[in-house]
Amino acid sequence: MSCNSTIECRVAKPPDSVLVMSALDSLPPMDFYGIASRRFRQAYVGQLLRDPMGILILALDGLTRTPAGYIICLRDSRAFWLRLFLRHPIIVGRTLWIHKRATLLANLLDRSISPRSGAPSDPYIWSPTGPQAARVIFVGTAPQFRRRGIGLAMYRTLSEVLRSAGCRVVEAHIDHGNMSSLQLHMRAGWIVTQLPRGDYSAMLQLNSS
Repeated sequence: MSCNSTIECRVAKPPDSVLVMSALDSLPPMDFYGIASRRFRQAYVGQLLRDPMGILILALDGLTRTPAGYIICLRDSRAFWLRLFLRHPIIVGRTLWIHKRATLLANLLDRSISPRSGAPSDPYIWSPTGPQAARVIFVGTAPQFRRRGIGLAMYRTLSEVLRSAGCRVVEAHIDHGNMSSLQLHMRAGWIVTQLPRGDYSAMLQLNSS
C-alpha cells in the first residue's frame, strides 16, 4: 500500500529482518523496556515477523528504501510471548532475570500489574487479550519523515490487516505529554481516554465490513 507518492506501507515479512532491525536501531520502541541487548531485539524481531500473532507495519521510502516508520502490534500477546520464550528460553529468561522488568513478565503471563502493587514503573494496565483483541506496542515515524501523514497511513494499513484477521478491537497506550501521538490517534478515529496519572488509553473498534 502506498502512503503517499514516495512512501510504501506494508506488512513486514521474514526477508525484511535487516530493514526492520535498521528501523529499530534508528527509532527504538521504548528501548525494549530498557533492555539494550541486541540478541534480545533480534529474537523479538524474528518472532514478530514469523508469528501469526505478531504484526509489524513498515513504512519505506520508495526511492532509498530507508525505513520511514513502523508499527509493532500483537494479537493474543500472551501466546506471542510464550512462543518467544519457548523458542529462545535462554535469551528471554536471562533478560527477565537480569532486568527483572515487571512489564515483560506481565506480557509473558498476560496479567495486568497494578501501580499499587509496588511497581510504579508499570506503564499501562492492558485489557485481556485474545486473537480478536490487538495491542499496539509502538508506533513511530523517523524525524525526517514526520508531518507527511505516514502515521495515519500506517494505521490504515494496520486496520485492514487486523480486520482481515478477524480482530474486533485494537488498543494503545499514550504517554503523558506525547501530544503528537495523542493527535495521531484522535485523527485516526480512536477513542482516547485520559487516565488518572495523566497518560491516555486509546481504543479503536474494528468493523468486520
